[in-house]
Amino acid sequence: MKKLLFALLLLGLPAIAEAQKTCTPLSATTQNCIVTLTWAITGVDATHPAPTSFQVRRGDAGGAKVVIGTVNAPTMLLQNTFTDSGNVAHCWDAISVLGTQSSIASTQGCWTSPAIPSLTPPPPANFTVSSISRSSIELSWSASEGAEAYKWERLRGNNQSLLKTGMVMADVTTFRDTYLRKYTTYCYDVAAINVSGISDASPVLCARTKW
Repeated sequence: MKKLLFALLLLGLPAIAEAQKTCTPLSATTQNCIVTLTWAITGVDATHPAPTSFQVRRGDAGGAKVVIGTVNAPTMLLQNTFTDSGNVAHCWDAISVLGTQSSIASTQGCWTSPAIPSLTPPPPANFTVSSISRSSIELSWSASEGAEAYKWERLRGNNQSLLKTGMVMADVTTFRDTYLRKYTTYCYDVAAINVSGISDASPVLCARTKW
């Protein structure tokens, strides 16, 4: 697990903080990230008393930072949850507080969030095309993980130019194309769709309506 380190000045005394980070995709463009910050106090003595609380801040590297939370001593942990678009640099620092006195900000620690993985579903597997009658052909396929709908295409058999397209919901894995010409070859493919996009199409398969 990656770790993020930064020095924390506790009224002039250094300490260490680290972050454990996880990000969960919410869509093709956003993810939910959780960063758990922890730190340790060192060098506390009569001259350098322990703080009563800590302020943790987040912002851009070298830019302004906003306080994301305050915890009272002796607690030395803060969980920061935020929405992220992937490949974004975040930086944290901390300030210790004792009564009305505050330390200078610690050395900042930065981390760039991971890219959001593609959530596009895989192409439907086990695609078949079967002639049912002189005017209908049935398509069938296996469900694709993450699919919210399926798009099918009817192609002309001789040159596979697009004739018709349609969609069915995710709980449907068969479709009967009707009102076709008898003894005519039709070709089809199918693709899976969700909010992230559309999968590659299945291989094109053909069938001829009955005479």
